[in-house]
Amino acid sequence: MSLYYYRFPDEISDRFSYGENHPEREKFYKVLVDAAKKGNHDLHKVREIVQFVEERVRPNKECPDEAITYLGLEDIKPHSGKATFRVRFGKDILSMSKRLHRGNIVFARLRPYLNKAHLIEEVDEALGSAELFVVQPREEVVIPQFLLKYLLSEFTLTQTKWILTGSSYPRLDAEDFKNIWVVLPVNKAEQAAILHSLESLEQEAEDKEAEANRLNEECHNIILKQLGIQIPPEDTTNYFFKTGAETHTLWFSIFPTETTDRLHYLFFHPRYHILKALREHYSTVPLAAICREPIVRGEQPNYDELGAVTVLKTADLRDGYIDYDNTLKVSEDFFVAHPTSHIRKNDILIASTGYVSMGKVDIYDRDEPAMVDGHISIVRVDKDYDPFFIAYFLRCHFGRLQFEKWFTGSSGQIELQPTDLGKFIVPDSSKTGIPLNEQRRIASFVTEQLNNSRNLERQAKVKWQEAKEKFVGMLGLSVWGESNEL
Repeated sequence: MSLYYYRFPDEISDRFSYGENHPEREKFYKVLVDAAKKGNHDLHKVREIVQFVEERVRPNKECPDEAITYLGLEDIKPHSGKATFRVRFGKDILSMSKRLHRGNIVFARLRPYLNKAHLIEEVDEALGSAELFVVQPREEVVIPQFLLKYLLSEFTLTQTKWILTGSSYPRLDAEDFKNIWVVLPVNKAEQAAILHSLESLEQEAEDKEAEANRLNEECHNIILKQLGIQIPPEDTTNYFFKTGAETHTLWFSIFPTETTDRLHYLFFHPRYHILKALREHYSTVPLAAICREPIVRGEQPNYDELGAVTVLKTADLRDGYIDYDNTLKVSEDFFVAHPTSHIRKNDILIASTGYVSMGKVDIYDRDEPAMVDGHISIVRVDKDYDPFFIAYFLRCHFGRLQFEKWFTGSSGQIELQPTDLGKFIVPDSSKTGIPLNEQRRIASFVTEQLNNSRNLERQAKVKWQEAKEKFVGMLGLSVWGESNEL
């Protein structure tokens, strides 16, 4: 990629911008035109084949007590077209939101290089982040699933990367999104044929992902099975992590002498009685008591595009592995100036804020210097405890219940203080607890299952990539990859 070029003033049409006027961008648009001609396709701008939906709602003022189906940016999986809706109360959604309808396509304007797009088919109506572009495809011109595939393809990614605004959190301007070029087969039957040709590859990917998810779910329960502790059937659903709100109404009573730590309805909820089973089977200790250093949270970093040191965010923690593909960077000077945020190999990293992120637990598994942002807690256990066992324990039902029990905050933002995280109970390593060698045996078994799951995820990713490349190739952009790499 060229780092510099020049343009005469009379050659600049729209905006004075490095990316807007880059010769590689102009070259790519020529490739688009050639691909359209070669395939006898039309070339449209997004604005010509969709209608923009701009229904705005302020939930905390207009419907504070209503349970709302909601889609945030964090609920959309990058590069996949997949999303998970969740339920939140209107009072907890402080920002302006957009109304979504079945059949709409949403596209994230914040950090668009993550290609977060989704076709809404699961619900009739919902609310979504104001950082989403919401469009209704003109179905007389384009099949919605085809447009979604296009928005997730290199066709779109290559166009958007030149025209972002902002630095740490780059955004795509609304007019720029409307002006994205779409290579579109004129005949909808041809669009349908292209989609059909991708089905076998995508089904293989779906099957591998489903098996990976099944193994992941089993991993959360392996420790409980190994410890021989049975969870009552009514406690198997983790309501907090499913919805971000209490979904069952239940009254109960306790005596004043039973109230410790805090006077709060959720803190003494009967669903946490299952934690007694752990104390009855094993000796337990507070998490803080087994740490060789105090539990701390990271620092909010000053991101630097030219930085050399990795910063991990809650979005990078996948509750089974750390995704290093989209991490941001800071300068070495910033890194040196904030030593409490440094992480080392085998540190336990815990997402400590947010309804979606809260309770994700992973192990830093690299030797390179790195740090975490202010939403992640760092836990370093002493030599008598296996960090993998403790991490897996915090992911199992006992751990998740404690995240529910100890979080604080409301109105859209929750967090877990390091002092409260330190009060989590974990099995000790004494003869009446779980000795170190037994911790390692259990952790090794879980690790093996997680590796199997991760391998399936990688295989699924390969199949998804093959499907994307096939889609691009069928529209004629493969010539760009062969001879005109950006």
